[in-house]
Amino acid sequence: MKNKSRTLLKFFSFILVLISLSCASPKPVASVNQTGESQESAIIVDTAEEENRWINEHYPNARVLVQEVVQQSGRSYEVITIRTEAEERKTFYFDISRFYKKR
Repeated sequence: MKNKSRTLLKFFSFILVLISLSCASPKPVASVNQTGESQESAIIVDTAEEENRWINEHYPNARVLVQEVVQQSGRSYEVITIRTEAEERKTFYFDISRFYKKR
Protein backbone atom coordinates (compact mmCIF):
# COMPACT_ATOMS: atom_id res chain seq x y z
CA MET A 1 0.00 0.00 0.00
CA LYS A 2 2.89 2.34 0.82
CA ASN A 3 4.41 1.90 -2.67
CA LYS A 4 1.04 2.57 -4.29
CA SER A 5 0.71 5.85 -2.35
CA ARG A 6 4.19 6.93 -3.43
CA THR A 7 3.42 6.07 -7.04
CA LEU A 8 0.19 8.07 -6.93
CA LEU A 9 1.98 11.00 -5.30
CA LYS A 10 4.66 10.99 -8.02
CA PHE A 11 2.00 10.73 -10.72
CA PHE A 12 -0.02 13.68 -9.41
CA SER A 13 3.14 15.73 -8.90
CA PHE A 14 4.07 15.08 -12.52
CA ILE A 15 0.57 16.12 -13.66
CA LEU A 16 0.82 19.37 -11.67
CA VAL A 17 4.15 20.18 -13.29
CA LEU A 18 2.69 19.57 -16.75
CA ILE A 19 -0.31 21.77 -16.00
CA SER A 20 1.85 24.62 -14.70
CA LEU A 21 4.10 24.44 -17.78
CA SER A 22 1.17 24.47 -20.16
CA CYS A 23 -0.23 27.59 -18.48
CA ALA A 24 3.01 29.53 -18.81
CA SER A 25 2.75 32.32 -21.34
CA PRO A 26 5.26 32.37 -24.20
CA LYS A 27 8.19 34.73 -23.88
CA PRO A 28 7.68 38.15 -25.41
CA VAL A 29 9.23 38.35 -28.85
CA ALA A 30 10.39 41.97 -28.83
CA SER A 31 11.46 44.58 -26.32
CA VAL A 32 10.36 48.22 -26.41
CA ASN A 33 13.37 49.26 -28.52
CA GLN A 34 12.82 46.50 -31.04
CA THR A 35 10.23 48.03 -33.36
CA GLY A 36 11.44 46.12 -36.42
CA GLU A 37 11.39 49.28 -38.55
CA SER A 38 15.11 49.02 -39.41
CA GLN A 39 18.10 46.72 -38.99
CA GLU A 40 19.12 48.75 -35.94
CA SER A 41 15.76 48.10 -34.27
CA ALA A 42 15.29 44.57 -35.66
CA ILE A 43 13.18 42.17 -33.65
CA ILE A 44 15.45 39.39 -32.38
CA VAL A 45 13.85 35.98 -32.80
CA ASP A 46 14.92 32.38 -32.22
CA THR A 47 12.55 30.74 -34.72
CA ALA A 48 10.47 31.52 -37.77
CA GLU A 49 7.42 30.76 -35.62
CA GLU A 50 8.31 33.77 -33.44
CA GLU A 51 8.32 35.98 -36.54
CA ASN A 52 4.86 34.73 -37.48
CA ARG A 53 3.57 35.13 -33.92
CA TRP A 54 4.82 38.74 -33.76
CA ILE A 55 3.16 39.62 -37.07
CA ASN A 56 -0.11 37.92 -36.06
CA GLU A 57 -0.15 39.63 -32.66
CA HIS A 58 0.47 43.11 -34.10
CA TYR A 59 -1.29 42.79 -37.46
CA PRO A 60 -3.97 40.09 -37.41
CA ASN A 61 -5.07 38.89 -40.85
CA ALA A 62 -2.06 40.52 -42.55
CA ARG A 63 -0.75 38.98 -45.75
CA VAL A 64 2.95 38.50 -46.43
CA LEU A 65 3.87 40.16 -49.72
CA VAL A 66 7.67 39.85 -49.76
CA GLN A 67 10.06 37.84 -47.61
CA GLU A 68 13.84 37.88 -48.06
CA VAL A 69 17.04 37.27 -46.11
CA VAL A 70 19.63 40.06 -45.98
CA GLN A 71 23.09 39.78 -44.45
CA GLN A 72 24.94 42.82 -43.18
CA SER A 73 27.75 43.40 -40.70
CA GLY A 74 27.89 39.72 -39.78
CA ARG A 75 24.16 39.57 -38.92
CA SER A 76 21.30 37.87 -40.78
CA TYR A 77 17.94 39.59 -41.12
CA GLU A 78 14.65 38.40 -42.51
CA VAL A 79 12.91 41.36 -44.10
CA ILE A 80 9.16 40.82 -44.34
CA THR A 81 6.75 43.16 -46.08
CA ILE A 82 3.09 42.70 -45.25
CA ARG A 83 -0.24 44.15 -46.30
CA THR A 84 -2.35 44.86 -43.23
CA GLU A 85 -6.06 44.29 -42.93
CA ALA A 86 -6.42 48.09 -43.45
CA GLU A 87 -4.54 47.68 -46.78
CA GLU A 88 -1.37 49.38 -45.48
CA ARG A 89 2.00 48.11 -46.68
CA LYS A 90 4.57 47.69 -43.86
CA THR A 91 8.10 46.29 -43.78
CA PHE A 92 9.70 44.72 -40.70
CA TYR A 93 13.21 43.48 -39.92
CA PHE A 94 13.76 40.34 -37.85
CA ASP A 95 17.25 39.47 -36.62
CA ILE A 96 17.51 35.73 -37.36
CA SER A 97 21.25 35.41 -36.66
CA ARG A 98 20.69 33.02 -33.76
CA PHE A 99 19.24 30.29 -35.95
CA TYR A 100 19.85 31.12 -39.60
CA LYS A 101 22.62 29.11 -41.21
CA LYS A 102 24.71 31.18 -43.60
CA ARG A 103 25.31 29.51 -46.93
